[in-house]
Parts: sequence; structure tokens; C-alpha cells
Amino acid sequence: MEQTKKIGFIGLGNMATAMIGGILQKGTARKEEIIGSARTAATCERVQEQYGITTYSSNPEVARQADILFLAVKPSFSRR
Repeated sequence: MEQTKKIGFIGLGNMATAMIGGILQKGTARKEEIIGSARTAATCERVQEQYGITTYSSNPEVARQADILFLAVKPSFSRR
């Protein structure tokens, strides 16, 4: 059996959700294979409900679990 790869997103804004939507629509990955984190619980909840992915409030947790990691944050937030 093939091991499932995790695709992680740090940041769940417009750029990330467009990518997640495209990945799911094209069948590149299943929702169970995508995880993400955001600065606010409200964003995590919204994206989790909209796409059915698992979300976390911890960027390091997503980074630990992900085999492929997208940094989908605005440059102004990357230095925090």
C-alpha cells in the first residue's frame, strides 16, 4: 500500500485557498492529504468547513507533518 503524502499550507488566505481548491478539483490530492495553519481560529474554521481539510493553529505542527510545504503568507508576515 502506498503511503499518503501530506501537503501543508502555512497561511490559509486567498492564495492558499485558490491552490487548495485547484488541487482538490483536479484530483491531485484528497482532502485528507491536505493540512494547513492560519493566524486566526476563524480562518482555520472557515477553510476546514469549505474544503474539509485539517487545520491547525500551529505553523510548526503543519511543517512537521507535511511532506510538501507551501508558505502562503504575505511577505510582511514572514518576519514575525
